[in-house]
Amino acid sequence: MRFFVVCRIPPGTPRKSVIKLIRDEARTVWKLYETGMVRELFYLEGLSGAALNCEAESLEELKKGVETLPMIRDGLLIPEYIPLMPYTGFGKLFSKEG
Repeated sequence: MRFFVVCRIPPGTPRKSVIKLIRDEARTVWKLYETGMVRELFYLEGLSGAALNCEAESLEELKKGVETLPMIRDGLLIPEYIPLMPYTGFGKLFSKEG
């Protein structure tokens, strides 16, 4: 299954707390990237968090991996998990009946 995971820094989080974990966070994301769970990684505009394009067998498996991230573990990022599915509208839009 494919997922987007949008991780936001909660308002009022001290910048110093985030900066302290950047290297450990990047190292852990890299490990998830190497396993194929994280496919792409982006900053949110304004550096207010990150968006991950992910792949996993299930939402539970994804959460297990993502929750190893130090900033999520310490509450400095709040993840939102968005399950995706293939777009299937083309057949309906371009069929002879449509």
